[in-house]
Amino acid sequence: MRSKHKHNILLLTLLMIGHLGYSQSDETIFTAKDFHLTGAWGGPVFGGASFDGKGITHQGALFVIEFNKSLLIGWSSVDVDLPRIGGETADLKYRGLLLGYTSNAYKAIHPQAMLLLGTGDAGFIDERKDDVWLIQ
Repeated sequence: MRSKHKHNILLLTLLMIGHLGYSQSDETIFTAKDFHLTGAWGGPVFGGASFDGKGITHQGALFVIEFNKSLLIGWSSVDVDLPRIGGETADLKYRGLLLGYTSNAYKAIHPQAMLLLGTGDAGFIDERKDDVWLIQ
């Protein structure tokens, strides 16, 4: 074999060995050296549901910052429009910490799991409201 071919084979072998060591390193969401901000967004929140056979809507806002394309941390606030109950209009408002995780963030379709932990006020309009804890 010629010297140039031996040199190229040796260089290729060393590069492959170096890559093997790097590819075996642990990767987690919380790896300190790679933990970085990858995005931030905010916007309105709209939704609907059925309550006691009647349609209800809710609207609010959220703000989220994203770390490592996977971990989401933010804040959300929601006001729910409830139907009349016994002749009175019910009122529900809540706000809290929003946590989320995005699976397969680099794919075109990537599902997110979100969790809202917070507090709110529930009651009837023009009356004293009860404080509530919320997990959504």
